[in-house]
Amino acid sequence: MVKTLFNRLSCLSGNPFLYQTQPLPLSPTPLPPTGEGLNRAHQQPSASKKAKPHTITLARKRERVRDSVGEGQMRFISLNLKQITTTLATTYLLACSLPAFALEISYFYDGDTVKIKDGSYEYKLRLTDIDAPERNQDYGLKSRRALMLFCKKADVKVYISGTDKYRRNLGKLHCNSLDASEFMVKKGHAWFNRRYSMDYMLALQEDEARKNKLGLWNAQQQAPPWVWRKNHPR
Repeated sequence: MVKTLFNRLSCLSGNPFLYQTQPLPLSPTPLPPTGEGLNRAHQQPSASKKAKPHTITLARKRERVRDSVGEGQMRFISLNLKQITTTLATTYLLACSLPAFALEISYFYDGDTVKIKDGSYEYKLRLTDIDAPERNQDYGLKSRRALMLFCKKADVKVYISGTDKYRRNLGKLHCNSLDASEFMVKKGHAWFNRRYSMDYMLALQEDEARKNKLGLWNAQQQAPPWVWRKNHPR
């Protein structure tokens, strides 16, 4: 009874702590659209029917391009860049490693220098890794003849690696697939050129030829070609 009396007094005095016994009125229910509003309602898609982003596949793109430019006017070629790069690199390395094939040796200057004739083109070739006696030096003519016999009627191949200060081509000379520089050192017809070569297998072969007194090592002590040239300037 006291609680009911307090509620009635609160209604009259506007007490903010009024105990509300009656439910609050509900919001009015919207009326269905009519006329122009109905047309707009049909045009706007509902939240459940919103369009999802569409992903166009590569095949569909090709169809659209063919439709726009005409059948047969555009072609799609799938390229594997890694495969192309590998192929180009392999081709380049093979091209760089292929030897230049000489038709013949047209002239022998001495035991380490020849003239190569390749068709209508001729050039001087200085063999790498060795230094043979000069033609006017002791054993010079014998060294020259040894190289001539080694490459006589042989299948000659040249591997050029650079040029020297005299504009001669530097490189390897192979006669019947055998290295002429190795042959000349092994048989005692030339010195191993320690100043410009790192092929110390030739150094061992020179020591073996010196030990067995082969070629120029069978004669009295020979002056190395670089010393002889210094004492006999041209």
